[in-house]
Amino acid sequence: MNFNFGENIKTLRKQKGLTQEQVAELLDVSKQSVSRWENNATYPDITFLPVLASFYNVTVDFLLGADYETNKSI
Repeated sequence: MNFNFGENIKTLRKQKGLTQEQVAELLDVSKQSVSRWENNATYPDITFLPVLASFYNVTVDFLLGADYETNKSI
């Protein structure tokens, strides 16, 4: 399984055409938090994962790299 949370949320952010600052403002977190998440320096609290998933219109599993459809071959 490919666990690259930071790369996953960075790709999703770019697909939405948003900057880190915009995401931070929309999610009411600091820009530094978004940057740290995208660089895998830190991770959001587990209770915040559903918020991120909803924001990006994906599942928590997808954010974590455990999406069944993506990983069928495993």
